[in-house]
Amino acid sequence: MIEAENMKVLVTGGSGFLGSHICTALKEADHHVVVLDTATPPDTDEWLQQTITEPLPIILGLDAVIHLAALANPRECDAGPARAFSVNVGGT
Repeated sequence: MIEAENMKVLVTGGSGFLGSHICTALKEADHHVVVLDTATPPDTDEWLQQTITEPLPIILGLDAVIHLAALANPRECDAGPARAFSVNVGGT
């Protein structure tokens, strides 16, 4: 297996449960981590504080994108199905 070195990776939803663990693993592997999320990420090199439904800024030099941004709480989705659709489908 070929292992990439020093990749620049965008993680949408990098402050969530899965995202935060992925960011930590990427940092431990010496990758440059850029997080796009509304909440403060635990371990990152760059943080773009915005929702996934806003137009993304140009991020030069990205090698990969891991897309995890979503409304994950079922109650929140049930309470606002239009918002859940906008974030979970439109954001993707």
